[in-house]
Amino acid sequence: MFEPYLNYTHHLDRFFDGLVHGINLGDAAYSALPVLSWQAVIVGDPLCRTLQVSLDEQFGQLAQGSPGLGQYAAIRKMHHLRLAGDMEDASELGERGLRMAPGIALRLALGHVYLVCRGIRSAVEVLGFIPRVKILPSDDWIPALEAAEILAALDELQPALSIYRKLIDSRGIPDELLPRLLSDGSRLAWAAGRSRWPWTGRIARVNRI
Repeated sequence: MFEPYLNYTHHLDRFFDGLVHGINLGDAAYSALPVLSWQAVIVGDPLCRTLQVSLDEQFGQLAQGSPGLGQYAAIRKMHHLRLAGDMEDASELGERGLRMAPGIALRLALGHVYLVCRGIRSAVEVLGFIPRVKILPSDDWIPALEAAEILAALDELQPALSIYRKLIDSRGIPDELLPRLLSDGSRLAWAAGRSRWPWTGRIARVNRI
């Protein structure tokens, strides 16, 4: 589709800059319009201020907030340090964040940093804790799967296989993800020397579907 007047619609750089600086959604959208009375639509709560609290404030309040959500403030701060090339500072910050707001996603981020600045053994240690988690909530399924894939690539087959088993046994795993978990887990079990894979029949049923 061609629209000759796109320069009169929202300037997204101004819009996101407003959000980053704590302006509410309605004002950020209004300030991003170069002209008035044009065909512009924004959907959302106009009073919403998604970034009202700065990243530094969020990180400082990790211990008081929800651990599941708080870990993402640490991950964002680690990401900024990684972009600046401060890998050692990123690892130290991740370790501090893990003490205040532990989570699978944060362990995964810290594992990536360790692979660069601390070595394989440190990465395996931080990711190898995941199989000891009793229940994996749905928010942790994808980070846990990525951690299992990293462990398998590092030839740490047993902890990787344990994560696959936990994921397969998790209630509510989506149908699109289950065949991948079953087939990859089966191959991993054979590589680990386990000829008996407890979900062989389930693999056959999924393949027929």
